[in-house]
Amino acid sequence: MDNSEIEEMISHSDEEDCRILEEPESNRIEFKTKAGGLQSEMSALSNSGGGKILIGVNNSNEVIELSKEQINNQKAMVEDAATDLEPKINYETEIVDGDILVVEIKDTGGFHRAPDGFYEKEGSSKRKLSREEVVARLEDRGEVSFDQKINREFNFEQDFDEELFFEFCEDKLNDNKIDPKNFDPKNKLIDLGLAIEDDSKFLLNNAAILMFSKSPRKYFSQAEIICGNFASEERVTVLARDKIREPIPRAIKKATEFVKTHIKSTVDFSEPERSQKPVIPSKVIRESIANAVMHRDYHRRGESINIDIFPDKIMVDSPGTPPTNLAIEKLEGRSIRRNPKLAEIMDDADLAEKMGTGMKRMKLGMETASLPEPLFQIEDNRFKVELLMEELPFEPPEDLNERQVKALKYAHRNNPINNSKYREMFEVSRATAYNDLNEMVNRGLIRKEGSGKNTKYQLRV
Repeated sequence: MDNSEIEEMISHSDEEDCRILEEPESNRIEFKTKAGGLQSEMSALSNSGGGKILIGVNNSNEVIELSKEQINNQKAMVEDAATDLEPKINYETEIVDGDILVVEIKDTGGFHRAPDGFYEKEGSSKRKLSREEVVARLEDRGEVSFDQKINREFNFEQDFDEELFFEFCEDKLNDNKIDPKNFDPKNKLIDLGLAIEDDSKFLLNNAAILMFSKSPRKYFSQAEIICGNFASEERVTVLARDKIREPIPRAIKKATEFVKTHIKSTVDFSEPERSQKPVIPSKVIRESIANAVMHRDYHRRGESINIDIFPDKIMVDSPGTPPTNLAIEKLEGRSIRRNPKLAEIMDDADLAEKMGTGMKRMKLGMETASLPEPLFQIEDNRFKVELLMEELPFEPPEDLNERQVKALKYAHRNNPINNSKYREMFEVSRATAYNDLNEMVNRGLIRKEGSGKNTKYQLRV
């Protein structure tokens, strides 16, 4: 229905001395006296193929004759209401017959949420959808994330780890009033948004299975962390190896312990017993693993998270790239979650924070330990975190200038360095850069490769 047809619907009532709309409200058209609280109506129409809201018409189909100032106020209220919907809706406004504000809601094909939930039209009324209906709609549209997807294959009675879930509820949710004998995990799972009841069937979503099933890999081949300790980056000699296939809380703990066991340690002189501790702080190790588990792309079946330990560094490598077009350096401090429900439960379990502070905390932890900051990179459609265990694999000669020491550390971190990069880093001339680099070559600290413009310098280990 276009707006000219709306004008044709308007007639004059001599008895009431007013204009009326000859057709009633329907699943495509609504009457409102004012624009307050339109969010649910906008959600319902946008989720039901679109339609129009006529502002300035009462329940008796009578036009109430808004003034120009009132119409402008109503338009502002419409704009405010539209900004409350997620994702953004597509709409247009037009004034018809002088004093009726028509708000046309377009059909975008999306699924739009009002502040208090999702709505659909049901005849001339609107209806708020239940959680189960929302999940079903999102699944039908292919818009539900992996972790929120309901899993109809999971055998709850056989494969759910009730003991692990009880520990989570008691310790992490601080629910100390739980009686183990009367503990009802099903109601708690539903309250946490981890399960639904559908046609008398109790069903978990994938986040619950990853967190609390006895063996997540029974259902997901990708639920695996492969840890390896290698003699060199060539990965020829394997010193230790483990495949971790446990529920997430235990998997993170086990993977963290593997790394701590196989990396270099240092003596903690702050403790009376002078205990040994890993050279990379335990919190940084745990954070890098937890973030990989929380943000990885679980749609990529058969791909594991890899944790590789080399003599001088750790590499945590997970499937998928960040679900945003932002550059890596702009990700810090932003909460961009591929798996929102999993992030929420891991936050509740003190396994990771969903506030987007993981990268910052890793950097701070490395800085506190006087280690180079983590290197974050995307390669082969995987997200990689590199943690160096030392600034340099040797003690630099004391007579090197400050530039040269920093260049050695840069080469160790970013391998290689060239004359152009040296000049950029230290704002020196080409000749100074050449002399500094050439001196380090002659002293056996770095090696020169290539010639001319292709000359580069690698750290000699």
